Amino acid sequence: MRLNTAKTVVLPFRPWSSITQPLKLDLQQLGVEVLENDGRVKLLGIYYGPTLSNADRLQHLLADMQTRCSLWDYRARTLSGRVVILQQIILPVLWFSASVCHVPQTGFQQQVNSIIARFICRNKSNIALSKQWWFLPPDKGGLGLTSLSTMIQSLQLHMLCKVIITTRSSQNNEVPSWVEPVIKLFDNAIYPWGKNFDILYAPSRFCKRFSSPRWLQLGPYWHFVLFTWNVYFRKKIVRTQCKFDKLTTPFLDNVDISYAYRGRTLAGAANPLQLVTILANQGVFRPLDLFQVCPAPVTTEALSNFLRPFDPGRTSSTRSCSNFLLRIKPLLQSLMEPQFGPVQAVCYYSAFHAWVILVWEIK
Repeated sequence: MRLNTAKTVVLPFRPWSSITQPLKLDLQQLGVEVLENDGRVKLLGIYYGPTLSNADRLQHLLADMQTRCSLWDYRARTLSGRVVILQQIILPVLWFSASVCHVPQTGFQQQVNSIIARFICRNKSNIALSKQWWFLPPDKGGLGLTSLSTMIQSLQLHMLCKVIITTRSSQNNEVPSWVEPVIKLFDNAIYPWGKNFDILYAPSRFCKRFSSPRWLQLGPYWHFVLFTWNVYFRKKIVRTQCKFDKLTTPFLDNVDISYAYRGRTLAGAANPLQLVTILANQGVFRPLDLFQVCPAPVTTEALSNFLRPFDPGRTSSTRSCSNFLLRIKPLLQSLMEPQFGPVQAVCYYSAFHAWVILVWEIK
């Protein structure tokens, strides 16, 4: 098989350096196009480049939207007609890229909002109308325009749900190749307090000043998606967990199991219990793991005996163990008896949990 060098483009994932310069020269000698550090290439509708920023990746969409605004500027005579054109013709230019790329809140989104405002407020008499009126539903007297930030959050949450559903439908826990890198990112971020989809229970804050390096390594896209999930989505979750879900629910870094007065998790508290680190090192992340080392019902003495070989001091004391069991009591109290029923997945536990948001379930 021969490589068509005339149609081959080599894209570096990182900028070329003095170390990789010989490789670059070898590729150029083959006759293929090698992108420079400031170059970019388009793949499946998305631009990529070694130094391409999130905002620059989307800049070409602004020109496309402005072109459509010019073409449709005189087609709609009413405000409601302009909103229809915005939602059906102009804004869909952005939706695909917004579903798979990080859209900066400052800068790019402000530019899009300016395009929306100029298209709606074509006449001076319309400028005096409050923007809040644009986004109210029609039954409340508004124009029914969907907020840009709300739509972006919805599209990106849909992508997360798609990852969960795809993982559930995979046979023999062999997930598709496009899902594997996502799960690897989740694994790295939740380590050492859990595995893969346990990150759905963990707190996430989208702020470089307060976010830990483990969250920043997710990259801005998945970091913001999980922030949206934790801050906006999880608040609406209906607690209909079955006992099998509780059996595999993580408890070390779970926002539902708080340790400090500020609602910090067991692992995220300023002064966490030392036994939390030992449990994490031994792979005890959920009640199922705990029952394998301390048969149900778990007692303070049994947990202390398990921890003593790893730390014979205060960490394994009955007081420390009692404090820990008190925190996870709501999760363990319904699991005192052995569970009987269908065998659960052997991995990706949290992806198979019943996620019910209001009346809608991820399935």
